[in-house]
Amino acid sequence: MLTRRILNELGLLLSLEKIHTLKKFKNFLYASNNNLNLTRVPPSDFTVKHVIDSLLLAPFLNLLSPKTVLDFGTGGGFPGVPLAIFLPRIKFFLFDKSAKKTKYLRKARDNLQLDNVSVLEEVQRCDCVVSRAVAGTNELIQLTKDCFSLCGLALKSEKVLQELRGISGYFFNVYAHELRDFPLRTRVIVYSPQRILLEVPNFKIIYSG
Repeated sequence: MLTRRILNELGLLLSLEKIHTLKKFKNFLYASNNNLNLTRVPPSDFTVKHVIDSLLLAPFLNLLSPKTVLDFGTGGGFPGVPLAIFLPRIKFFLFDKSAKKTKYLRKARDNLQLDNVSVLEEVQRCDCVVSRAVAGTNELIQLTKDCFSLCGLALKSEKVLQELRGISGYFFNVYAHELRDFPLRTRVIVYSPQRILLEVPNFKIIYSG
């Protein structure tokens, strides 16, 4: 099973309980989508484009060992909900500026019985910040610079290297995954005022500065 193998390469185990929880999340997401415009990804691509893509951050969080993580601009619950399912020892705080999405997120958390998830109406400082497709990198830094004590982790497109030009005061490492048969070319960017160098299995650094 391709999904199970890719998750193994990310250091994650796919149990029957997690499969059940992910199925419930998928059903709840798409049942709510017509009213809230949570995703344009079709249900057939949910696992690859939402779940596994979000879980690219899991090996980074396992190395950093934060106690608390803020998912900034979580929208439909990405990357925070998949990460919370697979990393139950970390407390995740989901933030989105939309009151309607905040209401949806609380219902999703309760439906999935995720005890390690809280939904915020205002941002709060955590050990790490994660985000997915939220603004340009410079704007993202300005929005999250006071929200973490360790570093920020962002899932970005291949164009992220262009966004780093002219940004000062922060160190960046950009990682490309080397997962077999995974079709998305998502980049993981680690940013912090202090230099942080992580050696992550199945990822390679393509930019450091």
